[in-house]
Amino acid sequence: MLIRSGKFEQAEELLVELEIGGKYEGELTALYAALRKEQIQHKWDGILALIRQKQFSKAEQEIEPSLRKIKGYKHLQKLRSAMNACDQQQMLANAA
Repeated sequence: MLIRSGKFEQAEELLVELEIGGKYEGELTALYAALRKEQIQHKWDGILALIRQKQFSKAEQEIEPSLRKIKGYKHLQKLRSAMNACDQQQMLANAA
């Protein structure tokens, strides 16, 4: 429930407590994976929202430090291409 609602810090704290308590060992791996997946998705959604709002420099600032580590590097390249395309369209529209 905490993961779905975006309360990632609270979810992580609860998972740590469960891990320390030795409870739900079988489910912990899947719960940690679900937490990480939702954290990544939340980050991507925020970056895509910035791109749609044409806030390219902010989007790039979000991309660089945190998402470079993720094995979805191809997604990073796609985002950069999308940002560049939108930026070029904006420049053409402004020049017209």
